[in-house]
Amino acid sequence: MKLTPVTRITIGLVLLTTSILLAGNLIGLTPDTHQASLEARQRFCESLAVQLTLALRENDLAMAQTTIEAVAYRDPEIQSAALRRVDGSLLVETREHKLHWKPEHSERSTPNHVQVPVFQNESRWGTVEISFVPLNNGGVQGIIARPFVQLLLFVAVVGSLVYYLLIKRTLKYLDPSSVIPGRVKAALDILAEGVVLIDDREHVVLANTAFTKMIGMPAGSLLGKKLSLLNWTDPRTGKPLQRFPWNESMHGSGNRTGIQMCLSTPATGLHTLMVNSAPIIEGGKKARGALTTFDDVTQLEQKNAQLEEMLHMLQDSQEKVNKQNKRLQILASHDSLTDCLNRRALFHRLEDEFSKARRSENPMSCVMCDIDHFKQINDQYGHVIGDKVIRDVAHALQAIIRDADVIGRYGGEEFCILLPYLNIEKAYPIVERFRARIDELDVDGISVSASFGITSTESGAGDFTTLIQQADDALYKAKESGRNCVVMWEEQGRIRSNAS
Repeated sequence: MKLTPVTRITIGLVLLTTSILLAGNLIGLTPDTHQASLEARQRFCESLAVQLTLALRENDLAMAQTTIEAVAYRDPEIQSAALRRVDGSLLVETREHKLHWKPEHSERSTPNHVQVPVFQNESRWGTVEISFVPLNNGGVQGIIARPFVQLLLFVAVVGSLVYYLLIKRTLKYLDPSSVIPGRVKAALDILAEGVVLIDDREHVVLANTAFTKMIGMPAGSLLGKKLSLLNWTDPRTGKPLQRFPWNESMHGSGNRTGIQMCLSTPATGLHTLMVNSAPIIEGGKKARGALTTFDDVTQLEQKNAQLEEMLHMLQDSQEKVNKQNKRLQILASHDSLTDCLNRRALFHRLEDEFSKARRSENPMSCVMCDIDHFKQINDQYGHVIGDKVIRDVAHALQAIIRDADVIGRYGGEEFCILLPYLNIEKAYPIVERFRARIDELDVDGISVSASFGITSTESGAGDFTTLIQQADDALYKAKESGRNCVVMWEEQGRIRSNAS
């Protein structure tokens, strides 16, 4: 059970008061009732002994017996009494004296068993024996019967009630929220967002209903507490916060708006809050406190997180689709055996490059390549070896071309190569490298060679199909010239052969 502040203060004051009484008793500032009782018993016994001594001097035993019986029956603290001669015989006995008389020492008195000598004519005649009720009874009742313990119990019970009423009334006058008009509190309680008013020491002066419901704590338990002592964390890292907008606004930063913070409470869990704080200025100078609002955006943040997760999923799906489209595009535009452009993609690229060269007035060379005696290789060694020869030739060409160059598989064993920004004279050394590289190939012990025909946009071709036809005519001339050579097309249909 959680104690209210009034109850805790009351208990503390009662404990403090009883502690002071115990300390006073320890140093002897309170009366010692036990010692007072012993002294009273001693004086009583001495007075009785004097009376009995006077009676014995006059040999008035009847008077002595009457005196003892009267004293024994009249005093409630006396359990029994007797007058014993020196020889040990009992002359007078009251209230079953033999049952109550149990002294610890035969010749010495104790607080509960008193022996008083009686004299006759200067000689000891006997002893008066008195058995008193014990001063301290054992157990709880004996402890409670002590006057000082009764005083402590009285102070604890009555003091608790008095202190509680006094503190409750005092705190009512000291309650900082009491200075705020009731209509203002009612207006703040209507608001859907939490509102907290703090003083210049950051102590909570007022918290509206929305904020108390948000954190699952009654308003009374918040009053007087520091607002920063709640479990505030950073929404990005989850670590405890060290700086708070209400402190910053009170210490010269002015209004602080749109600060996102997280608050975790045992009663309501984790909340994401949008915090705004403004200082309360007194006399236009010093901040006397701050008014802070808390807008619970927990559900909105959860929806945003879900939306962000969905966006990530969509982005991942889009990336997968794009990758798949690229793969499909590559499959649609490239030859699966050689990884060169297929015929359809080659024609699109050739048309674009031809138009670009004409617009920019930059030359472009076109090269046709055909593997020599490929039909014989295919017929003699089979299609598997034939495919391997085509693939190795394509790889040899791809190893030499530049990044701007384009290579495509024109037909079965025929390739077309575009060399942008190169005229036929500059293209020739590169094509000669193509031929030499292929001539060095050894495919499973089979020697391979190729023939090449070159033309360029400077040779008078009006369109890209004419350009290909010129390169193909030069290639045909290379095959007629003995193969494994390079032949260049020139203007006016002239062909120049550079056979190796």
